[in-house]
Amino acid sequence: MTRRDIRRHERIPCTLPVRLSWADERGGEHYARGKCRDISPDGLRIETSEAIPAQSFVNVRVERVDVAGSGRVRYLRRAGIERAEALVATADEDAENLVIVLTARSVRADLRIVSRVNQATWLKRMKAAGADVAESPYERYGVRLATAALSDAASPT
Repeated sequence: MTRRDIRRHERIPCTLPVRLSWADERGGEHYARGKCRDISPDGLRIETSEAIPAQSFVNVRVERVDVAGSGRVRYLRRAGIERAEALVATADEDAENLVIVLTARSVRADLRIVSRVNQATWLKRMKAAGADVAESPYERYGVRLATAALSDAASPT
């Protein structure tokens, strides 16, 4: 742990998708998807596009490893979209990127938004949702691999 890190336990990085549920102050149920970014005996750091109020009681489910639990939101840090010059959506699922793009565009009409698209069928949807640029990394990567396969010279890494 770094000198500035005053946690009692080391945090272990992870990138597992999670499902969250919580009730608001009126008892209304809310659901969201997020990503667990690190874990320790004291808790999880989860990123989600939903604003979950601090002190909310949250149910968490990590489906890939079939683990579920609950706890309180102790700390909330906003991404600072008001101050951002641009936003890059790089979630693993196109549907998640679509939600990120729609949310960001609804908050900031002037924000430059770039989104990763895994399947070509999502390109038009992402642009319609408000992405200034929507591109698949696989198309460029495929061209690079084909060029390297047909070239005598080694490909730069």
